[in-house]
Amino acid sequence: MKIRPSFSFLALTSALLLTACGGGGGGGGSAIGPPPPGPTPCPSGFTGTPPNCVPIVPNTTNASGHVLDDPSGAPLGGISVKVAPWSAGAPVLPSPQTTTAPDGSFTLSAVPNGHYLLIIGSNSPSDTVRPTIHDNVTLSGGNQTLNAPNIPAVSISPNPPAVELSHNYRLATQNPTLELPCMQRFEADRAARGLPPVVLDEWLLENIRATQQWVHTTPRPATNPANPYGSITTGNDSVVGGSDCNGMIDHSFAPGINMYATNPRTLWFAGSYIPDQVNGFGFAEFPIDPRAFTDPNVPTWL
Repeated sequence: MKIRPSFSFLALTSALLLTACGGGGGGGGSAIGPPPPGPTPCPSGFTGTPPNCVPIVPNTTNASGHVLDDPSGAPLGGISVKVAPWSAGAPVLPSPQTTTAPDGSFTLSAVPNGHYLLIIGSNSPSDTVRPTIHDNVTLSGGNQTLNAPNIPAVSISPNPPAVELSHNYRLATQNPTLELPCMQRFEADRAARGLPPVVLDEWLLENIRATQQWVHTTPRPATNPANPYGSITTGNDSVVGGSDCNGMIDHSFAPGINMYATNPRTLWFAGSYIPDQVNGFGFAEFPIDPRAFTDPNVPTWL
């Protein structure tokens, strides 16, 4: 027996098809338009959702600066520039390294962001002419200009050279008569005790010169009684009297006198002895590596 579909079933099916196709008399269904626009994105170089856009921080830094002669302010070309991690005994990074251009400018490109010891100069104990800059820097991404500290700001020099107030990096020349003999005596006393040699440091050299200038100023500016010579490290020694560096430096190595002088982690030095006062005056500084030791008596290493 054959079964015929009823009329009502066919009519219902046709009605559904017409509705699905948007058909039917008089026009009925409405077209679906494009979705509403989303929020405006942050501009290039920013992340987040407006209005809370924040800059995208690169994970490397292009660190730039200038190196000048102290005290003339003339640019110094061909000077080595490099960094080492701010960690006790950490070696210098093999890259990036650079040298200053003839105008004294330099850029260390694509350095991973972080805390570093910036080293400008030979960083060699055998270099007894030019000191080396050892600076405390934090690289935070992108293009960054490095500014040198003003050492006399924490010292007591009444009249520092202009270049030392410029925030440019600068390198002096060690005086062969008044300063070099102190370094040589310090190195000899270290070697006699089997201790490693030290490197002449720019910030220390500037500071001992500021102290000598203060000592030779009349009337002398007032100082902090707890730090009369404005030293930037507790690793220091001074002498009034004598005739040269030898007595002052030897005193630093006497038993129980100065743990800094006999510490194998003492890396840097500067000293002077000027005999043109009634009794002569000498001053020397020699800190332990500030990456290994925080000096409790002076500001954080520059």
